[in-house]
Amino acid sequence: MGYSGTGATQCVDINECAAQTLACDPLVTCTNTTGTFTCGNCPAGYTGGGLSGCMDINECATANGGCDALTTCTNTPGTRTCSACPAGYMGTGATGCMNIDECANTPCQNGGMCVDGINAYACTCAAGYSGNTCETNINECANNPCQNGGTCADGVNAYTCSCVAGYSGSTCGTNINECSNNPCQNGGTCADGVNAYTCSCPGGFTGATCGTVAPSVKILLHCDANSTVLNTFSGSGCYGPVAAGGASYATLTGGLASITVWSGPNCTGCSYVINSNLNFCGAAFQGCGGLNDNVASVSIP
Repeated sequence: MGYSGTGATQCVDINECAAQTLACDPLVTCTNTTGTFTCGNCPAGYTGGGLSGCMDINECATANGGCDALTTCTNTPGTRTCSACPAGYMGTGATGCMNIDECANTPCQNGGMCVDGINAYACTCAAGYSGNTCETNINECANNPCQNGGTCADGVNAYTCSCVAGYSGSTCGTNINECSNNPCQNGGTCADGVNAYTCSCPGGFTGATCGTVAPSVKILLHCDANSTVLNTFSGSGCYGPVAAGGASYATLTGGLASITVWSGPNCTGCSYVINSNLNFCGAAFQGCGGLNDNVASVSIP
């Protein structure tokens, strides 16, 4: 074995490595030696021996073949391959995948806080803003917060109401009390309105604020036909009829609470004390035996 020929003719070394059927694994190197041969070691990625045969090692069977856990290991003859890193990562499957920081470019606007994800990011917006990148100023006027005709101006997480005359407050919900400064004079009673007020004046006063002394008012009386007509009257006096049997009148001067009127010839008859509030909703009478029909009506000249 290892030689050819005969001892008589000469023994010649056989090159086993040149034979058609090699004893060594095809992956190793066959080296012819005197009378025999040697086989090299199996290459990396294989187990066994060059003479007995080389068997491929499945690198993926242990620790994912050294590939990053996010990638796929694929066994190949003598080695393995790692798939690419998934979206949102940089690096390679063989060297390692690192998460890309999508917040690095500061995508969140208007003071929003960025939270990095996997191939994504999320913005936590500051108060008053919305949208994927906090790009939208929330319109706080959208729900029409301003009442009573107020005009809304949007701000950042706020709004401002411009109120129409007569209203106040952050939403124009308060009717301004125009009576708060006591505009009604001389004991007048104030009734608040919208951007207005109304004064109810006491007897003897008139005007928007009861600041004007009321003009004279005629109070019609049924008097004796023979009563003497007085040409002047300053609070008490006697007036005769316009015609016999007709109505006479006394003039209640503004500011007076009451007057006294006499009936009869030369004002010698009964006297009447006439009290009026000068708003002429009615009058009260005393004298001559009590209430009677001597006062027929009240009129404003």
